[in-house]
Amino acid sequence: MIPSAILFDLDGTLLNSDAIIIQSWKIAHEQTSDIEWNEKKLINMMGQPAEDIPYGMGVPEELHEKYLKIFDQQLINIKLPLFDDVIPVLEKIKEKSIPLGIVTGAKTGETLDLLIQNNINHYFTEIIGADSTQRGKPFPDPINLAIEKLNLDLKKKDILFVGDSMNDLLSAKSAGVIPILLWRKDDQVPQSLQQETKFIIHGLTALLDLIE
Repeated sequence: MIPSAILFDLDGTLLNSDAIIIQSWKIAHEQTSDIEWNEKKLINMMGQPAEDIPYGMGVPEELHEKYLKIFDQQLINIKLPLFDDVIPVLEKIKEKSIPLGIVTGAKTGETLDLLIQNNINHYFTEIIGADSTQRGKPFPDPINLAIEKLNLDLKKKDILFVGDSMNDLLSAKSAGVIPILLWRKDDQVPQSLQQETKFIIHGLTALLDLIE
């Protein structure tokens, strides 16, 4: 199958950033809220816009600005590294002239900075961040915007979306594109995630087998 485009989530998919991101949220939570830290709840919200996290963690609204500021401070001057398989796979896809895009819960400017920092910005035609649409993942809006900007509305059923979370899969399904779960963890894929996708890959290199 040759897809009409491939869209990627960013954190945990291309960037090896989950541990750093989770720790940053934990620090923000513990410095802001008296509510007990719940890592599992945070992980279930990964992929949503950052502004939604304080709501989901039960933090009072008047503390949200402080919560987000502390989170952002943890990431200043930290280089979030790519997974080792990212550039080789992007190079192979580039050879096939398949349009690529990013759809992420991070803000667009911050996303572009991270792509430039890792020298992969030139691979992507469109970057859709959390500030691009009113509703982020798990809603279809950011993926639909990427499709619109790529002028691929009539070919959306042939578009692949690669992500690592439930929110990624739900967003892809509701947008009418093909969800692919990238599961880089050592533990078994939860049944709840298996039910939301037909394709599960354990590294980006396996994506190349799907687009031959």
